[in-house]
Amino acid sequence: MRLPSFLRRHRLSPAWSYTPGGVIWRLLVSGDGHIVGEDRDTERKTVRFFCVDGRSGKVLWSNLVFEEQWWVGIEAVHGAVVLIHEFATPDMPDHLGIRAVDIETGRVLWGRRDATYSFAYKDRLYAVRAGSDSRTFIALDVMSGEVVEEFPKGDDTILPLRSLAVSEVVEGAVEHPHPIGPAEHVDVGAELPMHPKGAVGDVEMLQVGDRSVVGWYVTAPFRGDAPRFHQHLVVYSKDRSVEFEALVHDDAKAPLPDTFFAHSGILYFITQDRTLNAMPLSRTQ
Repeated sequence: MRLPSFLRRHRLSPAWSYTPGGVIWRLLVSGDGHIVGEDRDTERKTVRFFCVDGRSGKVLWSNLVFEEQWWVGIEAVHGAVVLIHEFATPDMPDHLGIRAVDIETGRVLWGRRDATYSFAYKDRLYAVRAGSDSRTFIALDVMSGEVVEEFPKGDDTILPLRSLAVSEVVEGAVEHPHPIGPAEHVDVGAELPMHPKGAVGDVEMLQVGDRSVVGWYVTAPFRGDAPRFHQHLVVYSKDRSVEFEALVHDDAKAPLPDTFFAHSGILYFITQDRTLNAMPLSRTQ
């Protein structure tokens, strides 16, 4: 696929790019590197779901829609299953309902409206039964959605299970950037091609192997009635030379954090809210 013209190539460049059509709203990565995302049309208030292979960029499936066209989103990815939620009430944050989708094919495996997802562990999903004032937990089979166990109020089994699920470390987990301070206090050890002085909010950094990825926003020339921002991304080598730089957004409505991440030595970043790019950074890639 053709890369956006505003990506400036150096020694590194994206291996692939994918533009689903709308705004890329949310991305989750499976343990084996599949990337599941929400493709939202913010004007028509519709959402479609997609999945791409994180290494090759191959689109495994796309344009998955549900009866509810907007108030629906990705809950989690667990093993080979993508979990989708709806909302108890539009415009409210409380989730309700679970649908399970095969991550390889996009086929809907099962769905139920009578439960709200809590966490997953091994071959089970743990959920709160809908309408239960006592927060009655049920365990569902991941592949079928059938109730395999029910936990009455006061059962002390759930907390240890939740702790195990949270503490279980998945090899090759997603790596996110962290703020390294306001721009005036940042020293990355090299002269930036566009110095982040005047950056809005914190400068973010992500270490991938011996490379450093730095991202920041600056205020853009004023357009219309609201301020806009430019988002910059730079990749430095071990010796602090610039290996890649890009203006990844030239009209951002807000300086959002955590817009790039890495998995298995590959840097992923979004340009113009609509295109997912993948750039191998590990020396073995």
